[in-house]
Amino acid sequence: MFPFTEIGAILQNILYQLVRKNDSFINQLLAEVDFGFIFGEQLILEYDFIRHCIDNKIESMVLIDTYVKKNEIRLNTYESLLRSSEHTLKTQFIKSNFFEKMFAEYVSDFKEFNIQFSKIDLEFLAFRKTFPIRLEAISLINCTLL
Repeated sequence: MFPFTEIGAILQNILYQLVRKNDSFINQLLAEVDFGFIFGEQLILEYDFIRHCIDNKIESMVLIDTYVKKNEIRLNTYESLLRSSEHTLKTQFIKSNFFEKMFAEYVSDFKEFNIQFSKIDLEFLAFRKTFPIRLEAISLINCTLL
């Protein structure tokens, strides 16, 4: 129903694969396009979109097909960004508004998925009655500390 969510997941996965390589030439290209900052702002848009879907009770129409994959890609990209030898990417990420939003809003966000009457994939089952934004924020904090 929403083809751009699937396309978005594909594009995010491509960017994750580039960051994960941790190649000096690719890192330099990513730094030149301000990828760290863009990734931080993209996370804000993603979480605001998830909130919008939960608030409007459309999770089952929009998120159920791509949430698990996009969750994995977001967390893996963040971890790869932290492990990257390119410090410019980290500085760019810090300059985005993501950390401010994470600590001001996302950690205390108790909005939960409410997908009771939908056909649910086994992958999504673990997320069915959770606080997705809060849990991802906590996962990002844990990743930073490790």
